[in-house]
This record gives sequence, structure tokens and C-alpha cells, in this order.
Amino acid sequence: MKKFITVSVLLLIICPFFLSAKTPDPFHLPASIPVPEWVKQVDWSAPNVQAIDKIIYQYKKSASAVRNEEQKPEQLGDADKRGSENEEPYETAYIRWRMQMAMKKAIKPDGSVFVDENKYMQELKDRAGDQRRLSSSMMSGNWTELG
Repeated sequence: MKKFITVSVLLLIICPFFLSAKTPDPFHLPASIPVPEWVKQVDWSAPNVQAIDKIIYQYKKSASAVRNEEQKPEQLGDADKRGSENEEPYETAYIRWRMQMAMKKAIKPDGSVFVDENKYMQELKDRAGDQRRLSSSMMSGNWTELG
């Protein structure tokens, strides 16, 4: 009976993780924000920024054509005035992600993205060691009381 309860509790804990992983969300935005179609089309296990840019371009081109057909001519001039109302959170998150990858020099000339985690872990360890050496050298100095 105790094993049954333990297994049941484990299944209750683990099942939501498997059920919630329907589409990968690389930007971890809130679930209340609708995921645009271009995010679903991208292979996030092996992203290619050139391919993603092309998908976004095609998506925006088709979305603007649909939007222009649905709007009346007098509404088209108001689109520029709205500004941030039309901002897409996923596109903003993608731009930030792309800039971050560019700063890490993870984007190759062909557009593929490769992040060497070992390199960054080593840099982190080196910086921590430098910080320790700096703090120990400051603490071992000749200190005198003031006043």
C-alpha cells in the first residue's frame, strides 16, 4: 500500500511536466501571451538565425497583407500612431536572444548557433579565481587604525 501511494504521488508530480512540454518556448514568456506561428515553425533544437529571419520576414509579410485587407482605408493611417500596441513580445525576445548570441560569438557565418558551454564555465571559474585572489590580497595588506 505504501509503494502504491509513493508511485501515485510521483506520477502526480511528474505528469504535468510531460504534458506541459507541447511546444518548446525558448524565450520562457508567460503562457498568457499567444505564441505566433513563426515560433512554432522554427527548429529550436538547432536554430539558424538566417532561417529564423527569413521565417519572421515571411510571417510579417503575410500578416501585414491580411491586416491591410481587414482594415478600412482610414484605419491604415492610425497604425503608425499606435506604436508599441503592435509590438510582438516574441519578436522582441528573439532580437534580445540573437544579440546575446552575437555577443557570445556563438553565431557562425552560415547562421547556425553553437554555444560552447565548457568555454563559458571555464571563464566563470577563472573570474571567480581572480576575484578570490583580489580579495585575499586586499585583506592581507598592512592596515592601520585611523584617528
